[in-house]
Amino acid sequence: MDIIGYIILGLGILVTLGKCLQIRHKVKNEQAREKSMELQGFLMTVSIVLIPLFHLSPFHLLWMLPASFILGILSIATPLKILWIFSSIYFSLWYITSVY
Repeated sequence: MDIIGYIILGLGILVTLGKCLQIRHKVKNEQAREKSMELQGFLMTVSIVLIPLFHLSPFHLLWMLPASFILGILSIATPLKILWIFSSIYFSLWYITSVY
């Protein structure tokens, strides 16, 4: 992986962590679950994990992260609601860590 790949991967990780922390903060303040945003954060995290797991180029994040945003929005009124189960489990861990 070249230096640009590491930069893209680092920025992708920062953006994903920022998004997940933003979702946790928003839900903590409003006491309501944001299912589409949770799915977006979950898919962004999965995208980051897939890069080293499958030895993909970090340049895949240039389409994977925007695709996560689009899938999160589409999940409101489509069969993608099934993915809410996984994102709810994932973000339950984020909410639990906010207590400690």
